[in-house]
Amino acid sequence: MPEDCPHQLRLCQLRLEDDDDGYGLTLYAGTGPVGQFIGEVDHRSPAERAGLLSGDRVVEVNGVNVETESHSEVNEILS
Repeated sequence: MPEDCPHQLRLCQLRLEDDDDGYGLTLYAGTGPVGQFIGEVDHRSPAERAGLLSGDRVVEVNGVNVETESHSEVNEILS
């Protein structure tokens, strides 16, 4: 991991409860490094409960490596 990376590699398991209205996060495609990143994380959301932080790079979703997937492909996996 690069020394200038503000976050440590970690596993976050995001689970939706019956009363949740979505994941509570925004996802954006990086312009410098390739990949998908977490934007805003809503307070008291599934994303916050899972420990996701703004700026986190998404590596895997539902067991699928998404490091080289497009933004629309990652959104499709999430839906």
